[in-house]
Amino acid sequence: MMVIFISQCEKNALKKTRRVLDAFANRIGDNTWQTVITEEGLNTVKKMLRQTAEKKHRRLLPPTPRGNING
Repeated sequence: MMVIFISQCEKNALKKTRRVLDAFANRIGDNTWQTVITEEGLNTVKKMLRQTAEKKHRRLLPPTPRGNING
């Protein structure tokens, strides 16, 4: 599937987000990436972004039911 990632991060969080997304997708703007990716790859990106989330922002991320990437 084709996906576009758009980041609204700032400062250190943006640096960390860029590091993760640059490994998986082509940057097409300052805070925008595009790639063709499998569902498994998308789950990996999501997991890595959650791991790099700042502690104060983790509580803002909605919980995801296991096995559901849409959520």
